[in-house]
Amino acid sequence: CTAPPPHSVLLQLHRRLCFRAAHPLLPGGWYLQSMGSYGEPAAKLRKTERMKRLMQVCILLYVVLYCMFYKSTHLRREPVTGDVYVDGWLPKLKTTTDVFSNLGYCSAQIQSADVQAGSCVKAIRQTAIDERPSPHTLFPGQSVLAAAAPEEVDGNVMVKIQPTGMVYLKDVQLCGAGSATTRRCGYVNDVDLQSFKGGNFIPTFVQVVHQKASCVDGSENIKTCQLDYKTTADYEQQLDEFFIGSIEQYQVQFTHTFESDTLGQRQMDQAEHFGIPSCAISMLYPFCYDASDGGHDMTSIGRLVGLIGQNLSNNNAETDHVGRRETFRTSGMKLHVQVKYSNLEDFWSWTGSGTVGYSYEVEQVPAESVWRSKTITRKEEMRAWVSGDMLANFGDHDRMLIWADGVEIRAHVSGHFGQLDLSSLLVLLASAGPLLFFSGALVSCMVGVEEGVDEDLDLGLPCSSDTYEGSGMSRMPLSGDSGSTGARGGDDAL
Repeated sequence: CTAPPPHSVLLQLHRRLCFRAAHPLLPGGWYLQSMGSYGEPAAKLRKTERMKRLMQVCILLYVVLYCMFYKSTHLRREPVTGDVYVDGWLPKLKTTTDVFSNLGYCSAQIQSADVQAGSCVKAIRQTAIDERPSPHTLFPGQSVLAAAAPEEVDGNVMVKIQPTGMVYLKDVQLCGAGSATTRRCGYVNDVDLQSFKGGNFIPTFVQVVHQKASCVDGSENIKTCQLDYKTTADYEQQLDEFFIGSIEQYQVQFTHTFESDTLGQRQMDQAEHFGIPSCAISMLYPFCYDASDGGHDMTSIGRLVGLIGQNLSNNNAETDHVGRRETFRTSGMKLHVQVKYSNLEDFWSWTGSGTVGYSYEVEQVPAESVWRSKTITRKEEMRAWVSGDMLANFGDHDRMLIWADGVEIRAHVSGHFGQLDLSSLLVLLASAGPLLFFSGALVSCMVGVEEGVDEDLDLGLPCSSDTYEGSGMSRMPLSGDSGSTGARGGDDAL
């Protein structure tokens, strides 16, 4: 305290500390009379101490509550890996198309009463005109005039057309119907619906194309020549297109395993199912757990898509169609499902002994279109996609192309397990020491800069007069002493 530093901020801190140290050693006979020049620094010191304590409490709360209990930064994180198996099947519905009549995205089937003599009807899929003696084909979009009201022939409702012939009522639509109502809903069995290669893909919209065979050398010897399948309009003709009816109810099953360095490899039934109720209790949640057959989680296409706030009838803004207008039902959608394992969900997880469990996160991956294709050469397999009457014009070497847009599901296991690490815990606690120390110095400097200190303040206390002007201190004469400033008397006076 005999050599104050020249820097102003340090000078202020120096004067406060020196005043505090000198306070109990004031010369005999002198006391703090009022909050004057020497009383004000004492009040400021008390304010500084309170601010120091507050900041130190905040630091401790941050280190203990936030870093240790909430974030568990002292735990050693082990990555979790594993495998996910995705399977699915259609719900148990009637396979007849009349069950789809109440679906908003399916075109209403034309009714017999809607067609009269002279009505214009157009084909919504390739269909054979039963015209004897030489039947021919009516292709999608081509229109004819009805010769009479529909009638039942051999168990099928047929429409007589002009000049001669008949077509199936289910294959035509009124000419005045918009293009949006010309797509019907169809049914395809589970095995063929999941026969597309390239991941877990569930079709929502299907186009069926007849591809005619030709010879590479241009000859007509189709039985012995090298076959060629051209893509021009003369060799490719669309037979049909339809939505997969009730695809939102398509059931999706997730089965997965997980593995870490400490726990090793385990099955999903050995973990807690965070936020996933039992399917026996409720199937209204996005996921439910079925303990049968080793355990698996169940959901549906509709519930998966609903988790990202979408439905298949919403517009896909990423499409390359004109005006970027196309529904997900025809463009397809790509979903990414994360199975996240953790043992940090419980309050006591800071000890590294939290409950091991998993949860799901679903996100949409932007895509212009999500589609698959397959080629079918056997007529028995073709019948899974179209009726037999559509194969009347197929040659022995012709083949069928299936183009499908749909929902692609990609899933993987991720996450971390926390294990108690004493060295990390000690480092975390030790880091609080320097923070507490520097916080005190920082507060002192901040208060000093904010409030300021008189540069002319002198902590040396003179003893040559009874009253010091502006100091707020006075001399109190002691009994038996007319002004003596003896050391012992000064202590008693204080």
